[in-house]
This record gives sequence, C-alpha cells and structure tokens, in this order.
Amino acid sequence: YFNINTMNTLEHPNSFELARVKYSVAEVDYISGENLGIANGNSCTIQLALHTQRSPVPKDKRINTFYHELVHQMLFAIDFDDLTKDEKFVTGMGNMLHEFDLTRDVVPVKVEDKFESKGD
Repeated sequence: YFNINTMNTLEHPNSFELARVKYSVAEVDYISGENLGIANGNSCTIQLALHTQRSPVPKDKRINTFYHELVHQMLFAIDFDDLTKDEKFVTGMGNMLHEFDLTRDVVPVKVEDKFESKGD
C-alpha cells in the first residue's frame, strides 16, 4: 500500500506535470512590485516570493499563492489566454483548489489498484 497524498498541505511541490509537460516551482527572495508569485507558461515555471518590499511572506500565503499560480499555468496549458488575465477568476479557483487540498480525505490504495480499470 501507499498513500496517494503526495502533496503535503503545508508545502508546495518542487515540480509537477500538466498535459505531460514538466513545470518547476522555486522560491525566490523577492519579486518586483507587490507580486507574491509569477507563473510563466513559456518557461513552465512558477516563482514564489519569500519577501515583499515590506515583510516576509508567511508560508501559508506562499502555499495559497502557489495554487493561484497553478491556475494560471492550467489555463495557459489549455489555451484559455483570456481567463489567465482574469485575476478574480484565477484567485477564486486558486482558493478553491487550496481549500480542496486542505480538506480532502485521503484513502490509501494498493499500487496495482492505480492501474486497473474500474469499468466506469
């Protein structure tokens, strides 16, 4: 058996795949302006700021920012360029994904169960 909870809710991944493309995630000391994160669809990267101009960024805020930037990457990956610019939409979806991850109930499964068809 293994636990399918591969993402610790107190951490963000170092990398992940969307549409079979590998993305990397890095924490950087500072991002210009008041940005807490940046998603670059062309370079397949997400950067998360450790500090703003005024103060450190708390870990829970960085995790929430990761989900926000993840939504940008997801929309970029499926060519929804107009929605990637809709910060209200992206923020709402990012918040919901973060809440999902924080509240999900994980069920251990057998490794071989992952690969068997359940005949939907």
